[in-house]
Amino acid sequence: MEAKQETMENIQNLPSNFLIDLLSVWSGLVPGAIRINSRRQLSIHTEDTNHGDKLREFKQVILLDATANKKMLCRRIGISSSAMIEIEEELPPLKNLTVVNVQIEGLGSSQYSEQALARVNALIKKLSETHGAMAILGLKKYWSALDLDGNWFNDNRGSNRFKAKSTLVTVGTPYVNVGEVEDEYLTLYGTLEGFEDYYQSLIDLEVTQLVGRPRAHLYPDQDFVIYMVGTDQNLDYLRQYGINVVNRHAFEITPEAGSKGQMSKYKFLGAIAAITNQFGSKQINRQTIAAQTGLSENYIKKLVQGLGGIKAFRKWVLSLWDSKRSSTHWLSPEMLLSEQRIRDWLNLEPTAVIKDLVEMIVNCGWKDFVAYLNCFSAEVGSRMWGLIAPLFWWEEAMVELEKIADT
Repeated sequence: MEAKQETMENIQNLPSNFLIDLLSVWSGLVPGAIRINSRRQLSIHTEDTNHGDKLREFKQVILLDATANKKMLCRRIGISSSAMIEIEEELPPLKNLTVVNVQIEGLGSSQYSEQALARVNALIKKLSETHGAMAILGLKKYWSALDLDGNWFNDNRGSNRFKAKSTLVTVGTPYVNVGEVEDEYLTLYGTLEGFEDYYQSLIDLEVTQLVGRPRAHLYPDQDFVIYMVGTDQNLDYLRQYGINVVNRHAFEITPEAGSKGQMSKYKFLGAIAAITNQFGSKQINRQTIAAQTGLSENYIKKLVQGLGGIKAFRKWVLSLWDSKRSSTHWLSPEMLLSEQRIRDWLNLEPTAVIKDLVEMIVNCGWKDFVAYLNCFSAEVGSRMWGLIAPLFWWEEAMVELEKIADT
């Protein structure tokens, strides 16, 4: 080991033969890019034409790739786009696959804080309680922290490790090294115009590879679900493959996966329900809420500002309680969460939720909708029913559900 280390140190101390490439790129004589990274290491990107030169010697070349970018491939080979014929295989039906785009705070980059990891682990715990055995995939650096079964940029590509796995959870967005990709793009095109779209396409390709890992098309009678947990992800493009895409917030699956602000608001809602059920809405004030939640009165004052103030909120709760109270049905945080006013307050985008659920029923039918609801706990499923129930005739829904029960 000592000899190996000494050899590596000697290699590192050798002067790099970089000067010609550096001056050529710097002066603009050849296409390329120059970068000094955070470790103060110099990298020089220059165009390598060896593969393209060899491929162009053949009269015909057949290239097989599931997610290749034709424009970039032609650029690398050194041919025009018209010289390449792209043949796409007809995709198998994927109606039995649902991708749940789970919004969670703190995963906007590849560096996750301890708080973000705690939220993700709380979400994973809840999903595990709902689904039982499931596979988890994420960035390799968090293998131990998240108890992963696979990692991005490896197991999401062409692997059969997750074949027939009914539930798969991915954590984070597969961000490719932006500096490396930027230098490659600049070397090939001489400009960064269009780079953002190209970079996003690389992320989309990693995700497209991922959704094929359960091989759902081989099991048409089995339902599959992939929870893709990230921050501000847009996965709607997957619908073009016939996949059911539904957008949710982690807080809706378990409050412990919400942001600090959402957790405080959930405590607030729990206190409101407890006080109302025990004493009536007239006892809703900053003092009683503080005693129930442990939150300061000043913080509670800030929370209710988004609800019109404590007096206006108390009046609204009284009206809600009177309209929904029965001998067996008391006010609960879950009931409050189904109200649009509260969902707006929690930034849960209620309109988008209803739109997604209705689209699933219209496009995929009641059977797939019921299968999707079974992915969640009874508590969450009942809230989803509550959101869409006013939009359908109850008799129609019952007829369709009876048909499913008979099969």
